[in-house]
Amino acid sequence: MAKQLPSRPAKKPTSNTNSSTSVKKAGGMAGQNGFDFPVLFTIDGSNRHEVILVNPGLDLEQLKETVQGVLESPNCAEILSSYRNKENKDEVGDIRVKWSSEGRDKQLFPKDTLLTDDNVEPVLRLMSSSGVGKDTFDIKLKQQEKQQQQQKPAAGGASKGTPSGGPPKKPSTPSTK
Repeated sequence: MAKQLPSRPAKKPTSNTNSSTSVKKAGGMAGQNGFDFPVLFTIDGSNRHEVILVNPGLDLEQLKETVQGVLESPNCAEILSSYRNKENKDEVGDIRVKWSSEGRDKQLFPKDTLLTDDNVEPVLRLMSSSGVGKDTFDIKLKQQEKQQQQQKPAAGGASKGTPSGGPPKKPSTPSTK
């Protein structure tokens, strides 16, 4: 025969009216579980990363401010950053969620999603309920965007040379044979 465990007394519900208002002050509306959850973010194209706590009720600007606040951490530090021009401060640009494929149909579920003002709360709620520790943020810095735009030729394929975008033609000179 199996032993019967003694039953525990039921917990009395506490009526703390300030608990919901304190969550709203901390980060907007409380998430599905009402708690912050950890998210790893990486900075596009590098090994720079950090782990932050995110509340599903944050809006996009609050999330960008949270990430901006930890860009100076040792994990996010750029190699040779001490030699960098101090006036060029990196700012958080686009934030993408890279979805884990674990437990999801790869043919239906996207690889990544760009966060916008409209989708930030549902995306964070989805991350908090099913992807804690799996889904990550991929951060695009505005400083990097400017540098990449300077390195790439103008859009449309046309350059200074010819309208087709090829190399400029050499002027033809009459040959003297």
